[in-house]
Amino acid sequence: MKTLSRYSWLLPLISGAMVITCLIYCRLWWTPHPMTLGDVDESIMCWMFCSTMNNFWFSLGLLFGLSSIAGGVMLRSGMKPGPIVALTSGILILPIGLLNFITLFVKVR
Repeated sequence: MKTLSRYSWLLPLISGAMVITCLIYCRLWWTPHPMTLGDVDESIMCWMFCSTMNNFWFSLGLLFGLSSIAGGVMLRSGMKPGPIVALTSGILILPIGLLNFITLFVKVR
């Protein structure tokens, strides 16, 4: 459990990077069509952008992905707002944001 809690700050970095990767994939290679549940849907923001190709959703998803990464960096450096930033960004990039909740659970124990 010690090893898991030592590296748990990586989970918000992974979730943020996955959201940003999904957005870039949709921006460069995705051909828009009506979305189904089997299509790209790592996060709500990514799904919204890929289904509409609206720049607003791209910007919002990028902001939330970067905030998840910032939360992971804050957790690593021991800053007080780190858990709050990780939790908030985890809520905003669900379902991949569940990784951020795991981080907070491991930190509490």
